[in-house]
Amino acid sequence: MSLSKIKVSNEKLLTIVRDNKKKHDEIYEAAVDGYWLEADEFLKKYQKETLVAMKKQYRKQVKDLKKQIAKEMRLVDQKKKDGFIYMRKPFPENHSDAYQSVIGKLELSVDPEIELLDNEFEWYVRNKWDWRQSFLATNTNYANYACTGSYSLAPSSWTAVSCSYSSGSIANSLSTF
Repeated sequence: MSLSKIKVSNEKLLTIVRDNKKKHDEIYEAAVDGYWLEADEFLKKYQKETLVAMKKQYRKQVKDLKKQIAKEMRLVDQKKKDGFIYMRKPFPENHSDAYQSVIGKLELSVDPEIELLDNEFEWYVRNKWDWRQSFLATNTNYANYACTGSYSLAPSSWTAVSCSYSSGSIANSLSTF
């Protein structure tokens, strides 16, 4: 028997992929919240530290900086990522469409069993997509920031974040993603 291809129940696979999508979406939502919280704190801190030093010699530069930061703060308040460039950090990644594509195919399939290749098993069942590391690296800090209000390095292996998120506990999603 070779495990390079296996047949699985369509219904069971659909349930697994839906659960994995839910975990992904919870992490993404927490990351987006953390991104905007971090942006707000960053801009406030940056404004305070920079303006004190610049005011002494560069009155015009101070005026221009205030205008730029005010513009960026409006974008942060409105949660508009288009045009927001001041932090120069990536916006949280969202791969929800990858799950939705699989869910759509499984829902339309008339086969009672689905044959999975190795990579498909890793993606759909084990939730180890090719974009997983990038997703976690980008979104972990923002999600932690939303939960704790402080920065932390992305963990090398997932550990739970101790906080609650509006749609439920993010801790369980992070520890099992």
